[in-house]
Amino acid sequence: MVREYIGARYVPKFTGLYDNTQSYEALCVVDNGVGTTYISKIPTPAGTPLTNTTYWAVYGASSGAIIDLQNRMTTVENDIANIPTQRHIIICGDSYVQGIGGDGYTIESAIESITNWDVRRFYSGGCGYIRINAEDKRMYEVVEDAIEGTTDKEVITDVVLAASVYNDTGMSGTSSFNESSFKTAIANINTLIKNNFPNARVTVIPSLWINVSYNTDFIKIWQWTKSAAQAIGANYAKQSLNWLTVYDSTVDSGDHVHPSMAGYEIIGNHIATVLNGNEPALYNGVDVITTASNDNITIKYYDDHAHIRGTISKEEGQSFQSLFNVPQALQKLTNFPIPFVSYGAGVVKYFLITNATTYFASDWLDVGTNYLIDCDVPYNNMI
Repeated sequence: MVREYIGARYVPKFTGLYDNTQSYEALCVVDNGVGTTYISKIPTPAGTPLTNTTYWAVYGASSGAIIDLQNRMTTVENDIANIPTQRHIIICGDSYVQGIGGDGYTIESAIESITNWDVRRFYSGGCGYIRINAEDKRMYEVVEDAIEGTTDKEVITDVVLAASVYNDTGMSGTSSFNESSFKTAIANINTLIKNNFPNARVTVIPSLWINVSYNTDFIKIWQWTKSAAQAIGANYAKQSLNWLTVYDSTVDSGDHVHPSMAGYEIIGNHIATVLNGNEPALYNGVDVITTASNDNITIKYYDDHAHIRGTISKEEGQSFQSLFNVPQALQKLTNFPIPFVSYGAGVVKYFLITNATTYFASDWLDVGTNYLIDCDVPYNNMI
């Protein structure tokens, strides 16, 4: 047999614990048994101590640690391989989860229409995290209903908590609750879920949209709910309060509280996005407002702000109170100054949202003059 020399080996070889009865080729890595590894510089005779620097050099990483890492990577790979493609999701909430206003179309319908997930809903209208509704239920009791109504608890991959902050304000604008009480309530719900759905991840939707002016404690409770979700390490939606505010009136069922079928479709799609570990982008389309004949106002929406751009003018003999209708995204603002400037003159003037439904024009607009509007409105001014 003819042997062909192809050169010395140049890739380190891990050989385990050092054996002084064994000779080693160059670039053999051995473990001294107490956490340090050595590599042979050259072919090394049996019995050569690791302290002999002619033959050995400290290599560093323990081969045991490397083996441990390899084992852990194998475990992770197996875990990933065993993640079910079919997710089983329970959504607990109030009349939004029930689907009031959706003409039979629900958040459940929306999620199932774009995924292969199994979605189940449990609800009690008007329930809060703390406030008890007319059925003597809070979110805790709704989760208990889910536990009682689920026989295959071990297959549940996600439990979603979704209820309107409006419920916990008592719908009166004020509440005696505090941040600590919300953290306690949601922590108790989390314990209930973990004890009964051992494989489920908890996701909190701090509040769903409501198309009325936010009352006194709305924002506080919204923030407390997010803080409570963070405290239990739950997945949570950061922008759900704005999920529908950038859309037109077709997302409202007409009662200014519950979404329409179109609204539920948007909410369902956004919840699916959150369950996949992402934050849904707000609508970034363009609305054109043309209340007055010479107006050309466009509103473009981004994740954290809206940009208003366009021109307005006042015609001879024209008398109007409103410049243009306030788009849905901006209806929560009060006395927010919108600047506009006349072409050529460069003089900046302002008008305000004064009633949360209409922009008011001033009588001092000059007839025949075009005015430019070009400004950003950050969403944090809306809530």
